[in-house]
Amino acid sequence: MKDDRELVFARIRAALSTQTTRAAMPEYADEIAVAERALASRPLLSAFAERLTRVRGVLLWNVWDQVDHARTLINETAPFETIDLKSR
Repeated sequence: MKDDRELVFARIRAALSTQTTRAAMPEYADEIAVAERALASRPLLSAFAERLTRVRGVLLWNVWDQVDHARTLINETAPFETIDLKSR
Protein backbone atom coordinates (compact mmCIF):
# COMPACT_ATOMS: atom_id res chain seq x y z
CA MET A 1 0.00 0.00 0.00
CA LYS A 2 2.88 2.36 0.70
CA ASP A 3 3.94 1.99 -2.93
CA ASP A 4 0.45 2.97 -4.11
CA ARG A 5 0.51 6.03 -1.90
CA GLU A 6 3.92 7.06 -3.19
CA LEU A 7 2.72 6.55 -6.76
CA VAL A 8 -0.28 8.83 -6.19
CA PHE A 9 1.86 11.54 -4.59
CA ALA A 10 4.44 11.25 -7.38
CA ARG A 11 1.70 11.83 -9.95
CA ILE A 12 0.38 14.80 -8.02
CA ARG A 13 3.85 16.32 -7.75
CA ALA A 14 4.41 15.76 -11.47
CA ALA A 15 1.10 17.41 -12.37
CA LEU A 16 1.82 20.40 -10.13
CA SER A 17 5.41 20.83 -11.27
CA THR A 18 4.23 22.53 -14.47
CA GLN A 19 2.45 25.25 -12.48
CA THR A 20 4.54 28.39 -12.15
CA THR A 21 2.32 30.10 -9.57
CA ARG A 22 0.03 28.85 -6.87
CA ALA A 23 -3.64 29.69 -6.85
CA ALA A 24 -4.68 32.43 -4.46
CA MET A 25 -6.42 31.48 -1.25
CA PRO A 26 -10.18 31.83 -1.85
CA GLU A 27 -12.15 34.39 0.09
CA TYR A 28 -15.28 33.20 1.85
CA ALA A 29 -18.24 35.16 3.14
CA ASP A 30 -18.14 35.78 6.90
CA GLU A 31 -21.27 33.74 7.53
CA ILE A 32 -19.66 30.70 5.89
CA ALA A 33 -16.12 30.89 7.29
CA VAL A 34 -16.88 30.47 10.99
CA ALA A 35 -14.89 27.34 11.82
CA GLU A 36 -11.53 29.07 11.82
CA ARG A 37 -12.68 31.71 14.30
CA ALA A 38 -14.50 29.16 16.47
CA LEU A 39 -11.43 26.94 16.72
CA ALA A 40 -8.82 29.67 16.99
CA SER A 41 -8.80 29.70 20.78
CA ARG A 42 -8.60 25.93 21.38
CA PRO A 43 -6.53 22.95 20.30
CA LEU A 44 -7.93 21.13 17.27
CA LEU A 45 -7.70 17.74 18.96
CA SER A 46 -9.90 18.78 21.86
CA ALA A 47 -12.43 20.37 19.48
CA PHE A 48 -12.51 17.19 17.41
CA ALA A 49 -12.93 14.99 20.50
CA GLU A 50 -15.78 17.18 21.74
CA ARG A 51 -17.59 16.92 18.41
CA LEU A 52 -17.45 13.14 18.67
CA THR A 53 -19.49 13.28 21.88
CA ARG A 54 -22.36 15.25 20.36
CA VAL A 55 -25.46 13.68 18.86
CA ARG A 56 -25.64 14.38 15.11
CA GLY A 57 -28.59 12.17 14.24
CA VAL A 58 -31.07 9.71 15.71
CA LEU A 59 -32.29 6.50 14.15
CA LEU A 60 -35.99 5.95 14.80
CA TRP A 61 -37.66 2.69 13.90
CA ASN A 62 -41.47 2.55 14.11
CA VAL A 63 -41.58 5.12 16.91
CA TRP A 64 -43.22 8.12 15.25
CA ASP A 65 -44.21 9.64 18.59
CA GLN A 66 -40.48 10.12 19.39
CA VAL A 67 -39.62 12.46 16.51
CA ASP A 68 -39.89 15.64 18.61
CA HIS A 69 -37.83 14.03 21.37
CA ALA A 70 -35.15 13.08 18.81
CA ARG A 71 -35.04 16.64 17.48
CA THR A 72 -34.56 17.96 21.01
CA LEU A 73 -31.73 15.50 21.60
CA ILE A 74 -29.96 16.54 18.39
CA ASN A 75 -30.23 20.23 19.31
CA GLU A 76 -28.65 19.72 22.74
CA THR A 77 -25.04 20.86 22.89
CA ALA A 78 -23.99 18.87 25.96
CA PRO A 79 -21.59 15.97 25.42
CA PHE A 80 -23.05 12.50 25.91
CA GLU A 81 -21.69 9.12 26.84
CA THR A 82 -23.12 6.07 25.07
CA ILE A 83 -24.77 4.85 28.27
CA ASP A 84 -26.61 8.18 28.58
CA LEU A 85 -28.19 7.74 25.17
CA LYS A 86 -29.45 4.19 25.64
CA SER A 87 -32.06 5.32 28.14
CA ARG A 88 -33.28 8.20 26.00
